[in-house]
Amino acid sequence: MEIILVALAGLITVGLSIKSIISSNKQQQELNEKQKQLFDAQQLIINKQETLNIMQSSYSRDLQAKSDRIIELQHELRIKSNEQLDVLDHIKNPIPNDVGLSLVSIIQMDDDEIDGLEIGLQQQQFKGNNLLPLETNLQNRGIQKMNLLKDASFSLSVQLISGNKQLTIRYELNPLPLVGFNATGVRGAFHCAMINRAVTFESINVKATLVEANYSSASLADFANCNVQIYYNFSFPKIYGVGNYPTKLYLVQNEKMALSIKDLNLYLNGRVIDIKEIKLLNGNNYSGKCSIVIN
Repeated sequence: MEIILVALAGLITVGLSIKSIISSNKQQQELNEKQKQLFDAQQLIINKQETLNIMQSSYSRDLQAKSDRIIELQHELRIKSNEQLDVLDHIKNPIPNDVGLSLVSIIQMDDDEIDGLEIGLQQQQFKGNNLLPLETNLQNRGIQKMNLLKDASFSLSVQLISGNKQLTIRYELNPLPLVGFNATGVRGAFHCAMINRAVTFESINVKATLVEANYSSASLADFANCNVQIYYNFSFPKIYGVGNYPTKLYLVQNEKMALSIKDLNLYLNGRVIDIKEIKLLNGNNYSGKCSIVIN
């Protein structure tokens, strides 16, 4: 009996061990399955992430390309817009034919000539009138020099230069109109007078005889900031005898009358163009600079 009980107890122990082993193997299998599921899920996540990265990279490149194209189009639009503004500036600022001149200058004279003019002015009937030339029988170097203006012609050219574009404004006056001598009015004439031992030679709204550009469709907008060249000429008559019909020809003789230009303005389209930094280059040639406010 005892042997049977011991055998039964052994069988029970073996049975429990086998059950325990079976249960442990089942849990291991379940664990392995769970680990495989977890690995598969992780791999799926990795694959999805890689796909997402590829899509993001593609979208990023596409977005960058579109952004670059937008910047290019904005640049092209800016260029077109500036071109249209330039066209509008050209249309709104044509070259006028009516250009007035205001010139302030001094006729170069030595002390002896100035002394002679002062003597002539003191002998005038109307004291305090300092206009020149004088109507007097008195003769000296100063009076003789100023009398040359009674039968003289005068020309002045103002050339605006911007790159290879040029605008020439020319004033031709023959005879030279002088206030108090041969000019019926003040406007459109020159005013010559003695002031503080200096002989001034000034224009009063003299109109241009020629306004010409060296290219078509010219506009003031092309000369918003430009260099200026100025030159003038005095011409005096010379009589040439040809048979019984002598001819009077005007010849440029700047050595007889020289100017020191102090100020020069142009009047056009209701605007004043002030020539700045006027400098003598040589003889009768000056340079300067100007800026034009564009409408």
